[in-house]
Amino acid sequence: MNNAIVIGAFFALIAFTYKQVEARRRYREFVQQGIGQALPWGQLRGQIYLGEDDFLVRMEKLARTQSPANVPKQQLYPTRRAGLCQSNIFASSR
Repeated sequence: MNNAIVIGAFFALIAFTYKQVEARRRYREFVQQGIGQALPWGQLRGQIYLGEDDFLVRMEKLARTQSPANVPKQQLYPTRRAGLCQSNIFASSR
């Protein structure tokens, strides 16, 4: 088996617990709970973000500090399309 696959599976399972048998059981439960649920793709913001407004603002700030090259603007500014400029969020929380 490919080492990258083994390592990926390991990290996926330890998200549930460090005990291998229990991790596999919890992972199966997690997958079962997701069967038949709505797919998250319609909730994506900025093409790649899935999260609440405060998360989007944090990711946008982080992207500005990193200055990544060849990244679509929609991914650099996830709050623009959603109309969540930072001042709007803080104004609504006052």
